[in-house]
Amino acid sequence: MGGTWMSVVYGFGGLRVADDMLHFDPVFPENWESLSFKIMFRENMLRININKDSIEIDNEKGPAITVMLKGKKLRITSREKMLA
Repeated sequence: MGGTWMSVVYGFGGLRVADDMLHFDPVFPENWESLSFKIMFRENMLRININKDSIEIDNEKGPAITVMLKGKKLRITSREKMLA
């Protein structure tokens, strides 16, 4: 099951770790309505919700974190939701 999860999250979710931060560049399948997953990265628990029109990153637990979303740097404070 771990391989399937990784295929979906790294593939369709576009998740990568580079330059000591998370990078997201989703490639969303046309016939899917949404994709949602949680990841633990260092001290942060992040909930990622992707749909055809937007991406929401919720920093549910942990300190502020900086992520790259489609090449744009975003800082998400503790317990903040970022909608892009």
